[in-house]
Amino acid sequence: MEIGFIGLGNLGAPIAENILQKNHRLSVYNRTASKAEPLVAKGATMCSSIKELAQKCDVVFSAVSDDAALSEITKTNDGIAQNCQDQIWVSQY
Repeated sequence: MEIGFIGLGNLGAPIAENILQKNHRLSVYNRTASKAEPLVAKGATMCSSIKELAQKCDVVFSAVSDDAALSEITKTNDGIAQNCQDQIWVSQY
């Protein structure tokens, strides 16, 4: 199973790291790509877009800070709503 995580801030990064420590395959996306680098160094795969992450993962988690960020990752053509088909999406907001 491929797990995806969007939003690697104060809440998302530790959750994503815990997922990775349990030896799950993890793909990550963050608007500021440098926030993903510590997880990539530990074995995560960095995605260049939400669309890429959504299309390759079986389960997608997101942890974003506010309504504007949630709208941005959800409603655009490259967002979760347009690119998740049979996946499960869990949003923490």
